[in-house]
Amino acid sequence: MAGSAVPEETPKFGWKATAAALVFALAVLGGFGVATAIAVDGDTDDDHGEEHSEEAEDHDEGEEHSDEG
Repeated sequence: MAGSAVPEETPKFGWKATAAALVFALAVLGGFGVATAIAVDGDTDDDHGEEHSEEAEDHDEGEEHSDEG
């Protein structure tokens, strides 16, 4: 048959390849999660938390900190 196209074989991935892809994806996402957690934990400063709590106390007392006359 001169006019018919030759069917191409489709790749067939088994359950081993699927399991390997899932393990790889979980490892990548887990790595990003750990890196993010380390980065966020490293950015926290104890001094910043104290300054923030003092500002919150000033705000709770009803004092206004505006430059208006």
